Amino acid sequence: MRRRLALAAVLGAVLLPAAAPAYPPTTCGRTSVSGHAYIVRTHGPTCAFATKWVRQFMLHRKAPAHFSCKAYGAAVPAHCIRTGKKNTWFNATKP
Repeated sequence: MRRRLALAAVLGAVLLPAAAPAYPPTTCGRTSVSGHAYIVRTHGPTCAFATKWVRQFMLHRKAPAHFSCKAYGAAVPAHCIRTGKKNTWFNATKP
């Protein structure tokens, strides 16, 4: 009985898929808002989506649907996190 349990545990560990590796955020490039340059980074959303909504948030303080955005001073004027999915975000920082 113990051998069967040990064999089942070893086979289960071998056959289970490995955890997905973490990946770094994507740098989308620079954008200008009111004459100031910012670097846009995203972790999940596309660069076009992130760039558009960084500009919208900085100009109008409007966040995209299902995202919560905050400004953390001049260094990080826009940081948006998807509601319920903390690892999906985009932001703008000073270069």
